[in-house]
Amino acid sequence: KLDFKLKPVAILRGRVMDVATGKPIDGAIQYSVLTKNPNLAEHRNFSFANFHECRTDQDGRYEIAVLPGEGIVTFNAADHQRYPRAAKDR
Repeated sequence: KLDFKLKPVAILRGRVMDVATGKPIDGAIQYSVLTKNPNLAEHRNFSFANFHECRTDQDGRYEIAVLPGEGIVTFNAADHQRYPRAAKDR
């Protein structure tokens, strides 16, 4: 038997879809907490240096644990040819 306390976090849920086709997009959701987030002190596993990642399912849905407060959520499609990553304008 192992007992331990869990600290509360929020669950971010969503779905990634192609606007033109309505089809789900396979890829990875990534979350990083900002260092100024006051909840970071209580959750060492959410350090800014480490991001947390989950994959979309076959319907483009995802669930990822996040801290209340400021953070960054990004998405990277598995098909980089069809859905290229954001790039700075030249």
